Amino acid sequence: MAAGRQQPLVVHNGYATAGGFNSQATYHDFAFAVVGPGGKSGTAQLDGTVGSFALVSPIGSIARGTQMYAFGYPAAGKYNGNKLTYCAGKIIEDAWNSNKTWGMGCNMTGGSSGGGWFAAFNESTGEGVLGSLNS
Repeated sequence: MAAGRQQPLVVHNGYATAGGFNSQATYHDFAFAVVGPGGKSGTAQLDGTVGSFALVSPIGSIARGTQMYAFGYPAAGKYNGNKLTYCAGKIIEDAWNSNKTWGMGCNMTGGSSGGGWFAAFNESTGEGVLGSLNS
């Protein structure tokens, strides 16, 4: 990458080289969008305009049994993909992925992928700490 040039989308190399939706892919299934100043003024910061959440590194800071809230726009079954939905539960180590990722009992369906998982979430204020995502 050239000096001073930002990449707009960043994905982990472990995901990009997984070769399919396998354990390696699900372990590294996250990405970030890099956004610069913009808006009508050309200098507005996105987080200052619409708000943001604290981001916690899950390794060592969120343990099995922690209550988390998963959000998404499910689109299959009883859902239509138009409404933000969430479920809550205590996280478990996901045996389907050699206990390297988390799981949670939840009835959301396809379309929820990419939605955030929040710890220390307050249903009244909508505040919490982003700690994972739906994959």
